[in-house]
Amino acid sequence: MGEALIKTFDDIEKCIKDLETIIDEIKDAMISKSIYQNIKLIENYK
Repeated sequence: MGEALIKTFDDIEKCIKDLETIIDEIKDAMISKSIYQNIKLIENYK
């Protein structure tokens, strides 16, 4: 029982780390998109 519980917690920890990685990738993509859009706005403003 104890070993199964530890394995479950290890699995949960891995899932949390995977989610954190996905969230970081989404943040990076959103920042890149925002920068690109701002550059386009500046170019159109000229």
